[in-house]
Amino acid sequence: MGSRYNRYILDEHIEEDYEMSARYLCDILSEMRQCWKTRNFAPIKGLIEEVQSRANRMEDALNTKYDVKKWEKRRPVLKDELKELNWQKEDLEEEIRKLEFKKKKLERDINKIKVKETG
Repeated sequence: MGSRYNRYILDEHIEEDYEMSARYLCDILSEMRQCWKTRNFAPIKGLIEEVQSRANRMEDALNTKYDVKKWEKRRPVLKDELKELNWQKEDLEEEIRKLEFKKKKLERDINKIKVKETG
């Protein structure tokens, strides 16, 4: 039975390690069955909490795995949408350049007209 350590920073300069067991749910359930056989229910509350904690982590892992698979399926569609948006962006940038050129030309024409009117 191994263990892993998690490090928490309690203060800016104080760190504390705590040990978290790496046992399987089946091991914890076996220990709960042993409590039943021996009629020693003192550790049962802690074991129930440990089972709940492990089960919650398993559910989170399954949800994460499901989300990853869902996004992997959507990736090609999203890539295509991104390509289309990039093309639209390029088209719009080109249109902006053309309109800016037209604007400058119109401003020059307006200035020429104003010069003719004043002169």
